[in-house]
Amino acid sequence: MGLLLAVDIGTGSCRCVLYDPDLNRLGEAAQQYATRYPQPGWAEQDPQTVFSAVVQTIAGAISQSGRNPRDVTALTLDGPLHSCLGLAADKRPATPVLTWEDSRAHAVTRENRQAGIGPEVIVKALYHAQAQQQYIPWISLRKTNSGLL
Repeated sequence: MGLLLAVDIGTGSCRCVLYDPDLNRLGEAAQQYATRYPQPGWAEQDPQTVFSAVVQTIAGAISQSGRNPRDVTALTLDGPLHSCLGLAADKRPATPVLTWEDSRAHAVTRENRQAGIGPEVIVKALYHAQAQQQYIPWISLRKTNSGLL
């Protein structure tokens, strides 16, 4: 049987643990990253920093275990709920990661609710300001010729 790699991409850090089939820990690693608060109600993270933390913690847990990465046969990922990352046409990040703490979409949410737009219109998801779909109109309203946000 193969190994299980568990990756938790959290709000302030990424943690990774490698388990054997009996769920014994073979290796683990963690790396913190910062959240920026550039304006009141805004909470952003650098997507490249978060991605690098994921890659480094995976490498660290496997390295600590002394096992071959090819022995990993199962992967579980957990990430922060209600975060949003806008992508450009080439699939590269076009915005910072807008975390669950970010409330910049509250005004859009209020306007949409007053206009009668709700969960039946937007993918039947829980409709509140931290829900990812709320960032889409917020971002589209703020596009500029020099980029987003």
